[in-house]
Amino acid sequence: MSLRICTTCTLLLSLAACGTPANSGVANRGATGEPRADESNPWETRLELAPPSEDLMRLSELVGEWDVVLEDLSQGAGAAREVARGSATIRTSLGGRYLAWDTSFELADRVVSAHGRLGFDESHDVFQFLWLSELAPGMRIASGRGDAHRGGLVLEISERDPDTGALLRARTVLKIEDADHFSLSQLGLDPLEGDWLPQQRTLYVRRTSSTAAQEASGQG
Repeated sequence: MSLRICTTCTLLLSLAACGTPANSGVANRGATGEPRADESNPWETRLELAPPSEDLMRLSELVGEWDVVLEDLSQGAGAAREVARGSATIRTSLGGRYLAWDTSFELADRVVSAHGRLGFDESHDVFQFLWLSELAPGMRIASGRGDAHRGGLVLEISERDPDTGALLRARTVLKIEDADHFSLSQLGLDPLEGDWLPQQRTLYVRRTSSTAAQEASGQG
């Protein structure tokens, strides 16, 4: 048997071992081949030990259909310039362990899509927010704490400027006004002044049956 074949066999055996729970197989079965009643399935145990986070469940009111407006705040002095309008669907994912964003905007005569995932990392006691957009390359994960109903859920990310090597910091703040209104605001840290400067904001208004009817009739 060649060395290449031996190596391939070893890899296949390793993959088979990784894909099999330690207490499964013959050891978990009685004489009839059925699982023993007194032995738990380790994979089921893992699910029981990792239920949906209560912290994330407090944000379940975000689930639904939304109309969205993207605003540019970079001009300062409280000026907000509308950039685009669109819609968003927020739903639970993976058994309630995540909130999944699916957003689309009409921008420059085309539809631009973005996707997000919001979860809570129990081991580090922080929220994590993954955002993917056609307007930005790469995947970015922001993390942080806070109360979306009081002051806002503050999620931060730090990364190096590829041109200068400087550390860039940014924040996304999730604020819930009421059951039908919330916002996501992006801020950047001024490295010289140390101030957090508003960059953009996305306003969410819950889509009602009347809103959908107006759009269907061409009045929206």
